[in-house]
Amino acid sequence: MNAMRRRGKTLDRALAVIEPMEQRRLLSVAITLVNVPIKSAAKAADPTLNNLRTVDVQLQVTGGDDWLASDLKLVLTTGSFYNPGAGGNSPNTALWGTFPHLEFDTWVAAPNFGSVSILGRKEGSGAAVFSSTEVNVAWGDLVNTGDGVWTIARLTMSANAIGNLTGAVFAQSSPGTEFPFNALISPPTSTIKGRVYNDTNANGKQDSGEVGLNRWQVFIDANNNGNLDSNEISVRTNTSGNYTFTNPGDNANHRIRVRVQDGFRRTAPSAGSYNVGIGIGTEATGKDFGVTQKARITGFVFSDNNGNAKRDSGEAGLSGWRVFIDKDGDGKFDTGETMVRSASDGSWAFDNLAPGTYKFGITQVAGFTKTTPTSKTLTVEVAAGGVVGNKLFGQRPV
Repeated sequence: MNAMRRRGKTLDRALAVIEPMEQRRLLSVAITLVNVPIKSAAKAADPTLNNLRTVDVQLQVTGGDDWLASDLKLVLTTGSFYNPGAGGNSPNTALWGTFPHLEFDTWVAAPNFGSVSILGRKEGSGAAVFSSTEVNVAWGDLVNTGDGVWTIARLTMSANAIGNLTGAVFAQSSPGTEFPFNALISPPTSTIKGRVYNDTNANGKQDSGEVGLNRWQVFIDANNNGNLDSNEISVRTNTSGNYTFTNPGDNANHRIRVRVQDGFRRTAPSAGSYNVGIGIGTEATGKDFGVTQKARITGFVFSDNNGNAKRDSGEAGLSGWRVFIDKDGDGKFDTGETMVRSASDGSWAFDNLAPGTYKFGITQVAGFTKTTPTSKTLTVEVAAGGVVGNKLFGQRPV
């Protein structure tokens, strides 16, 4: 287990390497601070943890030496520590299954989450301090560690906690030599990133040559009404079409949308938005939006059972029918005219259209008579980026 607990994103690294010439080939120790995701079971046991973050102090020993002791001091100028009390500021792995929140107590440990000897405060006088704003403790362990990576302390605190962590590590081969470390504790950055691009062929994905769009507005739709409201957070894309939300709010789901400009329509994502869960110090990427100036016209071919030229409840769609853009308006499908087949529900769509007026025809199938439209073709006008829907071809069985 000596390489375990490598979780989260490394915040900072403070190296402590023995300087005396006689030890240089024997010993190297390093302290690393690592963000640790708080488990859902722990949050369920104590909902307070929903708004907190955890950092592990990990020790790496190389050169065949053993860790002897450490001291650590962290005074928070913003935020507070998590001290549930029952944990006793020391890891008790036997309790973690029953009381999962105790795994995220603020504590110090021997390697492999073992028991420690609490020696006192870093300054060398008085008892160890584990308060709401300060951890000040010196501790040790005489178990031979050897080489490896060990979690020797865990700090759980407010998500916005700020403070300066200082401390030192001592090794068996040189117990009087202090190898100091320090690191700034500050709120980790959480981001949501993506791009807005011009989907020139309206196929819902970014193809080669389709460029990003500058100054488009992307927003967090807090009330999920589809509109950018005055109290909602928004950002604008850069010249490459990229956007970033920084620290939008941790442990929450954010509905991300693009504000579509006049003359465009959205082609991606198909759902219209992204529902993004973002945690402390995490990054969500690839939240891309495709928009196009190409128009879209859709409709249905349906079985007009009663022949009243409108689609009534229970009248099913007809699949496999050919619907085409009738360039010459003769009501017949000619070579070179664009066509689609109706889907299983009778729906049909033309997605990659320039703005203008179109005439649509349908190829008749034996056993049916067309009820709507009564003319040879169906005429539809559409603007750039426009969507016109529910254009119907009714067919009565005979």
